[in-house]
Amino acid sequence: EFAAFVAASMQRLDAPARALLNRRHALNRSYEEIGRELGIKVGTVKKLPCPIASDVEDQTALPQVVHFYNETLKDSPEALAYLEKRRIGHAGAIDAFKLGYANRTLGYYLPDSNRDAGAKIRGQLQRLGVYRANGREHFNGSLVIPVIDEQGNVTEMYGRKIRDDLRDGTAYHLYLPGPHKGVWNVSVLAASPA
Repeated sequence: EFAAFVAASMQRLDAPARALLNRRHALNRSYEEIGRELGIKVGTVKKLPCPIASDVEDQTALPQVVHFYNETLKDSPEALAYLEKRRIGHAGAIDAFKLGYANRTLGYYLPDSNRDAGAKIRGQLQRLGVYRANGREHFNGSLVIPVIDEQGNVTEMYGRKIRDDLRDGTAYHLYLPGPHKGVWNVSVLAASPA
């Protein structure tokens, strides 16, 4: 479903815009740099649909991030291979536990920070710990496991880097800032005999 949505969104873009977006992701360079190389003018208003609603409470924004990462995981061969290698790649488990993958694409879907909506959403995500002060995704390159309480609220997010060739000193285990709270898979704990 998500892959079809992204494919349809890409098809709505004209050829130069598609080339720009594809090269931006592949080369990790700014839209402006790539636009100059391709000889096209780059606008600052994104045309991709934003997965995070503006003007929502934190407890609504976090599940939207979890949903985005969950859909991203399903379309990531690298992340799916990581799960398969650990024998936890079953589609039912991915959906039941809302497992996700952060691959630095969330920002492509958010309005730019020089727009009111973009500044507000990005500021909220930074305050929640999904984004860092430098504007990058905190969990980039990580399998993301949300901790969800009995009421369905996201109380914590854990990230595990999936690659083993990271720079020395790079943390393999990441969390949202603040105290750790919640129990992962609380429904099984609640259903187990005392």
